[in-house]
Amino acid sequence: MEFYRKFLDVQYGESSQEVKVGIPQRIDMERPQEWRMRVNEETIKGMKEEMLKCGRYGVLMRVKTKERIICREGAEIPLRIYQSDTDGKAPIMLFCHGGSFSMNNIDVYDMVHRYFAYYGKMTVAAVDYRLAPEYPFPCGLEDCYFALAWTAEHAEELGGSREDISVCGDSSGGNFAAVLCILAKERGGPAIKKQALIYPVTILAAHKPTESEIRYREGYFLEYRDIKELHAGYAPEGTPLTSPYLSPLYSDDLRGLPAAGFFAAECDPLLDQGLMYAAKLADAGVKVEYHIYKGMIHAFLNAAYGKTFEMMDGICRFLNVDNNF
Repeated sequence: MEFYRKFLDVQYGESSQEVKVGIPQRIDMERPQEWRMRVNEETIKGMKEEMLKCGRYGVLMRVKTKERIICREGAEIPLRIYQSDTDGKAPIMLFCHGGSFSMNNIDVYDMVHRYFAYYGKMTVAAVDYRLAPEYPFPCGLEDCYFALAWTAEHAEELGGSREDISVCGDSSGGNFAAVLCILAKERGGPAIKKQALIYPVTILAAHKPTESEIRYREGYFLEYRDIKELHAGYAPEGTPLTSPYLSPLYSDDLRGLPAAGFFAAECDPLLDQGLMYAAKLADAGVKVEYHIYKGMIHAFLNAAYGKTFEMMDGICRFLNVDNNF
């Protein structure tokens, strides 16, 4: 692939001293459910401890939630609704969690959803889409699109506005959020106001490594030595990896898509993917803003660093302010 230009010229620095680089996660393809149960439990416990330390846990637990089950093609897809304590119709965020299309769930991201609902005064719809390798492409993506359509249809019931629905996701969830905008355009809805993309995956096809992939391929949590291995469970052999539904950077027509806010970690192999997609959106006439959080690594959304909260506050502002360009 001939690389696209980058939205910004960046320097590639080192990770901050406060950053704790965890062990890279590689799902056990032979026993994925058992692996997820163990790792999810550890992650949820760690997030609770971090939020208790920084004094935010009690506040976030005030957010009221409702459990919903939506049915697609005979499958039950859990959807958790986080409702803000605000008068009138709240903006709605559909959140797609990350995890290489094969890991994590809405419980792992519970504190993230609560933060957006509480501090952003938003109704957050978190979709527990089905995971690879048990459910490869396009299952998880279509689960998210179905959740988007359901949320739009039930917006008023959820205390939100159908005219103010945005999508958000991190990493592979950022890929889903980006592709949902493409699908909504092609399928004639639902209307999406904005897309907030947190260090998104925009290329699944094999390619010459980018500068950030080379610079941060090892030692910064997300190991990006083999893109085929990283996403093999989601896009098995024979899948057309240059499809814009897998690699949105390959899309031939991005015109008319919702305004995009990018929220990136500096020390992340995915940095350049986001920068290139942002530039391609801008060249197609889409309004774009880009934020890079220096010293941060991939997955810092699931931490409690000062810049984690700074980023989430930035996402809240981006989604809530009409004239932010």
